[in-house]
Amino acid sequence: MYDLDIILPCYNPHEGWTDELLTQFAALQMSLSGVRIHLIIVNDGSTQVIDKQHFIKIKQQHLTTTFVEYATNRGKGNAVREGLKHTQSPFQLYTDIDFPFQKEAMIAAYKALQEGVDVVIGNRKTSYETQLRPYRKMLSIGSHWFNKYLLGLPYIDTQGGMKAFNALGRKEMLDTRIDRYLFDTEFVMRCSQHPSIKIQEVPIETREGIYLSEMGFAVLRKEFGNIMRLLRVRMGLK
Repeated sequence: MYDLDIILPCYNPHEGWTDELLTQFAALQMSLSGVRIHLIIVNDGSTQVIDKQHFIKIKQQHLTTTFVEYATNRGKGNAVREGLKHTQSPFQLYTDIDFPFQKEAMIAAYKALQEGVDVVIGNRKTSYETQLRPYRKMLSIGSHWFNKYLLGLPYIDTQGGMKAFNALGRKEMLDTRIDRYLFDTEFVMRCSQHPSIKIQEVPIETREGIYLSEMGFAVLRKEFGNIMRLLRVRMGLK
């Protein structure tokens, strides 16, 4: 039995990802001394960079690691749900494979769960947007507007790449249906509508040296159906 599962979805990571993962995880484990952490790495249909030798290297350094993989890329939402099927702890946390945020956010999330919070949402500070190129910044602002005014959510930064939860939140995540970009928003919407779920935000800041990828119009086109799905749920439609 572990104290915390950390789920790391992974799709075509950059070179050297295993060393970066092990370095960042070691720093987190040192700060959470005594906490038994179960790593769950989900290979979401990667076509390059990942092979069995990477898994062997990680397993040698951190024995309590579970690897999940499947052939076809499905998206981060699907990867998180697949990872949840292998959890062995009362609390779960998911973030990206490169641990893009400073470890203080994960420590705060774990402590909040211990204190009785059901779902923890990472909220990127306004400084995050200053690191974005104009197009990505416009998308971020548009996402916040969509969440606040069209979906009526009390938590507008739904896309911050770190969430944590207990059994109540785990069930809501497993009941999400969106596979890609907007699965975070669907999860926050479900939890916000749940009468018993206590939610808390924690500030998250990007680590130095993290590359913030661009998002093309193709992603937005693919997500249009999910945008309409969320709006239908908001209006009480199926």
